[in-house]
Amino acid sequence: MTSSFEPDYGKARRCGNCAFFEPAPLNRMGWCRNPMLHAPHERALVADDEHRCKKMLTDHWQASMATQRTRQLPPSATQRATRTLRRVRPTSVPVPFIYAIVVMLVALGAATLFSMQTTRATVAAQQTKAQPAAIAKVDFWIRDDARSDALKKSIVLVGTSLELLDSRAGEVIDAAAAEPAKWYRIRVAATGETGWVYSGWVERRPDR
Repeated sequence: MTSSFEPDYGKARRCGNCAFFEPAPLNRMGWCRNPMLHAPHERALVADDEHRCKKMLTDHWQASMATQRTRQLPPSATQRATRTLRRVRPTSVPVPFIYAIVVMLVALGAATLFSMQTTRATVAAQQTKAQPAAIAKVDFWIRDDARSDALKKSIVLVGTSLELLDSRAGEVIDAAAAEPAKWYRIRVAATGETGWVYSGWVERRPDR
């Protein structure tokens, strides 16, 4: 009789999976070699789906090694373990999220570049507005003071773009002044060099 501590083989108990079953040449048939039921010289032919060793309240069936291995883990537990392994996947970042991050970084870089260019253009416009433009009417020397005998610094060629900074008196030049001062303090637009020049050598561009 099956003990409560013995694995429950249920309908799996049959001659075919008994430890004393010896397959015969006939299909689905074999020999019962259970020493509790037959002598060594007896040949009891049984079908593999029968259960011949159960006599009244005594059951002489014993699980074969193959049956014990397959019954160690119930099918339901095996299926649960398989489903758990299938559900476990390496953590990955969704492709749309990566795409959104890339787009955001590109947009941020473009906005920063545009802001820098706008700032530079604004500063340049402010400087141009605050400093009336002029060009050299003739070739002349930039001097370090507002007088004709002052030290010559460098030569400026005709047509060079200039910025008017101050008059001889040191006041900021007014582009709308009717009578400009005799000497101008200028800045060469191409080199940034500053100095003094006679007003008759430059042509003011107050409209710029």
